[in-house]
Amino acid sequence: MKYFRIFLTVLALAVTMSVSAQSKTTSKTKSAPAKTAVRKTTTVKKTSAASTRTATATKKSSTTTKTVKASKQDYDSSVRVMFETKIGSHYGHAGFGENIVLEKKYNPYFAVDFFSIDWSAPFKVNTMTIGVKTGVRGFTPAFWNTSAGKIARGYSSLALGYDCALLGAGSWVAHHGFAFSWGIGLEFVEKANFGYALEYSTAMKTCSHYFRIGVKF
Repeated sequence: MKYFRIFLTVLALAVTMSVSAQSKTTSKTKSAPAKTAVRKTTTVKKTSAASTRTATATKKSSTTTKTVKASKQDYDSSVRVMFETKIGSHYGHAGFGENIVLEKKYNPYFAVDFFSIDWSAPFKVNTMTIGVKTGVRGFTPAFWNTSAGKIARGYSSLALGYDCALLGAGSWVAHHGFAFSWGIGLEFVEKANFGYALEYSTAMKTCSHYFRIGVKF
């Protein structure tokens, strides 16, 4: 009986230890998914933050690209027709005239006036001049900030060509010669301009001074 009691005692201890070990294993197994869940949550947060940063970087890149493209296209490169009215001193007499110019811009700062035809006459003297010229036009950077952006540029133009002066009172006498014109002024949103122009013709051997206002189409 003594040995039987010892056997039962040992068996009870063994069962108790076995149950305790199983309880610890179950506790570790239950805590493991919690840690895994925490890791998954952290990973998801990191992935979400990385996606947000990538999206923000993409938006900034897109905005920068649009800004660069907008700056590169900051001018109308099509062929434009400009009508100018001028008034001032026509070879020593008060006069007026009209210019028609065919212009094309190659960048925001340079344009070519492929062809221009101009007519001018004094108010009271029986004479008029007709000229055909070609030239170039330079522009300053845009300035004058408004809610619509920068709307004004300074410009300077130079044109060379042929001039015919018709003189007479009843019968016209033609005088032919070389002519040039130089002007400075302001251009607004590539649609209108105004400024001063100096014109010289060897046919008249004198200068004209005009104030010019133009509209582009």
